[in-house]
Amino acid sequence: MCMGDALDRGIEDRWQALQGRLPPILADRDPIVLGVVAIAIVGLIARIVLLGARPAHFDEGRVAHWTLHFLDTGHFEYRHIIHGPFVQHVGRWVFYLFGANDFTMRLPVAIVGGLLPVGTLLYRNHLRDHEVLIAAIILTISPILLYYSRFMRSDLLVATFMFVALGALVKLADTGRVEYFYVAAIFAGFGLASKENGILYPLTWVGGFGLILGHLVVRELLHRVETDRLSESLPSMAAGPVDAVLGGRDVRAHLLGGMRKRAVAVGRSRGEVADASIPELTVPVGEYYAARYAGDVMLAIVVLLFVLLFMFAPRGAGMAGVNPPSDTGEYPVGDTVGFWEGVTDIPNVYPGEIEPMNVLPGRPQGALDGVVEWKFTEMIGHTTDRVISEYQEWLPAVGEDRADDEPAFTDEYKDHAGFFLQVLGKYTWPTLAAALIGFVALRFAGRDHWVVPTMLTYAGAASIVGYPAGMDIEAAWIATHVLVPLSIPAAIGLGTVIRAGWSAHLDHDALSVGLAVVFVLASGGYMATTGVNAAFIDPVPDDDPLVQYAQPADMEMRQGMDTMDRLVQVNDGTDVVLYGSGIVGDLDTYRYTRPLCMGRNGDGDGGWWDTLPLGWYFYYPDPALECHVESGGLQTAIENDVPVIVTMDGADDQFVRQTTDEYVSATYRLRASSPDNPSADPFVMFFHEPTLDAAGLDAPPNPAWV
Repeated sequence: MCMGDALDRGIEDRWQALQGRLPPILADRDPIVLGVVAIAIVGLIARIVLLGARPAHFDEGRVAHWTLHFLDTGHFEYRHIIHGPFVQHVGRWVFYLFGANDFTMRLPVAIVGGLLPVGTLLYRNHLRDHEVLIAAIILTISPILLYYSRFMRSDLLVATFMFVALGALVKLADTGRVEYFYVAAIFAGFGLASKENGILYPLTWVGGFGLILGHLVVRELLHRVETDRLSESLPSMAAGPVDAVLGGRDVRAHLLGGMRKRAVAVGRSRGEVADASIPELTVPVGEYYAARYAGDVMLAIVVLLFVLLFMFAPRGAGMAGVNPPSDTGEYPVGDTVGFWEGVTDIPNVYPGEIEPMNVLPGRPQGALDGVVEWKFTEMIGHTTDRVISEYQEWLPAVGEDRADDEPAFTDEYKDHAGFFLQVLGKYTWPTLAAALIGFVALRFAGRDHWVVPTMLTYAGAASIVGYPAGMDIEAAWIATHVLVPLSIPAAIGLGTVIRAGWSAHLDHDALSVGLAVVFVLASGGYMATTGVNAAFIDPVPDDDPLVQYAQPADMEMRQGMDTMDRLVQVNDGTDVVLYGSGIVGDLDTYRYTRPLCMGRNGDGDGGWWDTLPLGWYFYYPDPALECHVESGGLQTAIENDVPVIVTMDGADDQFVRQTTDEYVSATYRLRASSPDNPSADPFVMFFHEPTLDAAGLDAPPNPAWV
C-alpha cells in the first residue's frame, strides 16, 4: 500500500471510529464531503464576520452606487468600466431584501468566496482524499483569497465560477453524466458575466492541455529513440529522472491502455483494438462520443447563451436611464428594448402581406422583412452590439501607437511584473512553493490522474506571466487568478510533503520529518496568520501591496460614516452640507452620479469619480444634502444647525473652524497613502456637537495620525 493510500485509509478508520458517536444524518455521509463542507462553513464565517468594518474602496463605492441606481430606477446597461453585470444583478436583490450598506454590498462575493472550497469535490477523482481536504483549506485561508472575498470586486467571482465550470467538465469526463454539461454552461455563463477576463480562462485551459499533448508527442518521438546510452553515460542520481523524462513508456502505455478500454466500451472487440495505435483508436472513440453527446452539447450551449443574454441585456431605458433625469425628474424612455420586454413580447405576423420570395412592394429583398415584428430579436441585436463594442474598448488596441508621454510596453510590463511578483512573493509563496512540489510529483510519481492537475499548473503559470501585460492599475486582486487554479497542484505538493514526512517517521529519519513538519507548519501558519491580520487586524495598512491605492486609509472612517447615518435618521431638514470647491463640482454631468453636485475643483462628473467612495456614502442613507461653494451658504447651514458638514482638508476646512466652534471634526484619508503624502486626499467631517448630544452619540474618533 502506498503512503497516500495509507493516509486515506487512516482517515477512513478514524471516521469509522467516530461514526457511532454522531447522529445518523452525519454518520452515513462521506467523510471527505463532510470535511470539505465543514471547511467551507469556517470560510463563510471568516468572510462574513465584521464584513462591513472596512471603509469602502473606490471601486466598491462605484459599483455599489450603480447597483443601487439599478434598484432605484430599474435602468441598467452593461459597461465594461464597472466590469461584468453579475454582481449588479445579484446585489440589486440583496439591497432590495436587506438594505444597502457596506455589509450587504460585499455579501454576495463573501458567500461565493466562502463556498469556493466546495468546488474541490469536482476534482476528487484526480486527487487523493487528503489532498481534497488540503485544497479546500488552501482556498479558505489563502490571505489574498480571504481578503478579496471580503471585497465587492468581481475577480474572486470569475475565478470561482470558472473553477467550478472546469470542474464540472472534469466530472463529466470522469462519470459520463450529461447533467454536468449544464452545470458547466451555467457557471461558465456566470463567470463570463462577472468580469471580462473570464474569456481568458478557456484559453489557459486549452493552452495547458495543448502543452500536455505536446509533451506526449515529444515523449512518443523520444520513445522511438534509444535512450539507454544516454542514461548509462550519466551519474546514477541523474539517470533515473532523465530516463523517466525521455522514455515516456509509462505515460504512453497508460494512454494507450485507456484508449483501448474506451474503444472496447463503445463496442469494438478486444481483438480489434489489441494491435491498434492511438490515432486508430481515436476515430471510433471520437465518433461514439460525438454521437452520444452532440444533442446535450448543443442544448448546453443554448443554456450558456441564455445565461449571458439574461446578464448582459439592458433593463429599462438602458444607457438613457444611466444619464440624469430631465428637468421634470423623468427618465427618457429611449429606444432600447430591455430583457423582459424582449422575452415577453409576442411576435406580430402579417401573413396577408407575404408575397413570393418574401419581397414587399417597394422594399428591398429580405426574408420576412416587414412581415414579422418581434422585440426579442431587436433585444438580442442590441445586446450583442453592446457587448462587442464594450469588449473592443476593454481589449488593448493591437499595434496602436503609444503617446510620447506613455512608457514603452516593455517598461510598463517590467513595472507591473515587479509589483505582481512582490505580491505573490509576500502573500502566496506557500501556495507557489507547494504547487511547484506538486508539479514535480505529478511528473515523477507515476500518478494515474495527472492531466488535469498539470493543466491547472500551466494555467496558473500562464497567469503569472500574462496578467502583468494586461494590467491597467497595480492591484493585488489579480493574484486570485493565479491562486485558484494552483490550489489543486499545491494540494498535491503539500500532500506529497506530508506523506514523505510520515514515511520518514516510519523510517526513523528525524531530519526529514523535521523538514516536512517545518514546511507544512510554516506554510499553513503563514497563510492563516497573514490572512487574519489582513482581513481583521489591519485591513488598511500604509504601503502594503495587498491594499490597492484607492482604498481609504483609516478604519476610523467607518465610525464617522456610521455617526452620520445615525444623525440622518433622527434629523429633520438638511442633514449634510458639502462645502468648498474641493468637494463641490459642476451640476452638469452626463451620468446620474448622486450627489449630482459633488465633484472636485468644479470639474464636473470626473470630479465625482475623484471623491469616491464618498458618493456611495452620500447616496444609500438618502440624506437631505446641499452643496455650497460660497461662504454665505456655509453660514446659513451653520445657523440652521446642520448636523454634518464635509470639506476637503485645507483652506475650506480651516474656514469652517474659524467660522464656528459648535462642531467637532474628524479627518480621514480617501487613499492608502501616508498622512504626509498629498495624494492621500484627506477630507474632514464636522459634526454638530449639540445634535450629537441630543442623539446620545459620541463624536467619532480621529485617526492616530491627526
